[in-house]
Amino acid sequence: EDLTADYGDVTYSAKFFDSQRNPLAKGEYVSFAIDNDAYRTQVGENGVATIDINKNAGNYTIIITNTVTGERKENKLKINPVATVTTLTGAQNVTAGTQVTLIAEVNATEGSVIFNVNGQDTTVNLTDGKATMNLTDLTKGNYTVTATYNDPNGNYITSSASASFEVTKTATILTANDLTLYLGGEGILTITLTDSSS
Repeated sequence: EDLTADYGDVTYSAKFFDSQRNPLAKGEYVSFAIDNDAYRTQVGENGVATIDINKNAGNYTIIITNTVTGERKENKLKINPVATVTTLTGAQNVTAGTQVTLIAEVNATEGSVIFNVNGQDTTVNLTDGKATMNLTDLTKGNYTVTATYNDPNGNYITSSASASFEVTKTATILTANDLTLYLGGEGILTITLTDSSS
């Protein structure tokens, strides 16, 4: 029979018969061919043989051959790409000079994420479903981030997520030492200007 399945753990089963139309005996070998890949496997219970298929999303023809009777049959196989969801975290308001760590998570096992930060693209490969990007030396202003997942093999459907954050100017602190002056006296007043991150 024809088969339609999502990319991932795809299996294909077929039932084989002998010349008397009885289920083929357990242990007999049969063959499957998908494009240039050939599979030779043994028949299990009730004449059924099953193979695991490791193919990218796409349309294929399966050629099934009963090596006992010589019977040959063709069926269609369609492997659909898997829908994805991308989530983006880490886009939070900070003061200038503070590092921002962006994390994109995708329900996929391959591909990459393009981080677009105010029009500038950076591509990061997906590892265990995550892609991370560190933003440093940020100056005052508003930032918009879009994380777009892409799979060059076409096994997973593109998805994206966006967020925005603001970088504000670092606050300054004015400090001075205590100074007591008497009439006619002299003194030195020391004033120190620092930012709040010091």
